[in-house]
Amino acid sequence: MPSTDFRQLMNEALRQRGAANHEEAVVLLEQALRLRPDHVRCRRHLARSLVRLERFDEALAQFTRLIELEPDAAFAHAGAAKCLDALGESEEAGTRYARAASLEPADPTHARRFGHHLVGQERYSDAAVQFSRACELEPGDARNFAGRALVARAIGDFASAAEQYRVAVGLEPDNPRYRRGLISCLIELGGVAEVLGHAQELARIDPGDVRGRVQLARALIGMDRFDEAASELREAAALPVADTAATLDVAKEFARLGLHQEALSLVHAITVEDPKFRDARILQA
Repeated sequence: MPSTDFRQLMNEALRQRGAANHEEAVVLLEQALRLRPDHVRCRRHLARSLVRLERFDEALAQFTRLIELEPDAAFAHAGAAKCLDALGESEEAGTRYARAASLEPADPTHARRFGHHLVGQERYSDAAVQFSRACELEPGDARNFAGRALVARAIGDFASAAEQYRVAVGLEPDNPRYRRGLISCLIELGGVAEVLGHAQELARIDPGDVRGRVQLARALIGMDRFDEAASELREAAALPVADTAATLDVAKEFARLGLHQEALSLVHAITVEDPKFRDARILQA
């Protein structure tokens, strides 16, 4: 028989959320809400657990009710925006992101999330404003500078993107995502020597990253260090195949070095794993 003790239900629900048991947490929180339908904290926890479970329709309903209960609660508008984005309701999502940012203008999280939404809508100038605002509010958060870099890359300004990624890497030196972004920009700019340094660091940070190994190999090829490039590619080829597209990149670099047998061996492994992988079939031909 379900418990009728609100506090007991809440405590157990929070324990389940803390253990990432969101399915169980949702059951308990729904029971608790039946006892106290207007309890904001309970409904907020329910909405967030539903988001974690990617039950966005249900989560949106909870955030919508929270907005009715507390119209000026920025978290409710931001939560609704995330759900709307996931459901493909981009225009309404933008309205909610903007509302959250206006309600809590000193919170960089709202500006950053709004910026990412605007990038998705290809509204790059507006996105740049939001990311710049986030950088001003929280200059120690690498994510804000990575957002700026994302905008610059989208409009083809690789020099500016590289500068922003350099800041992000400086703030979080062991974050592989920022180094990958910086390397991609440097390759576009022809900065081979700097690429090599960052690619070597990337291989150190995440030795199991196939794409990082490929970037390092490309940098070495650009410096005519072909034997070292081949060695890096062989190490990449020996890693577990988690990303067939990345493994195909290894095969392409082998072919670029004239190591066709090693390229074909990898392509064969890819097509055995995924016979319909078109790019692999093209390279094999």
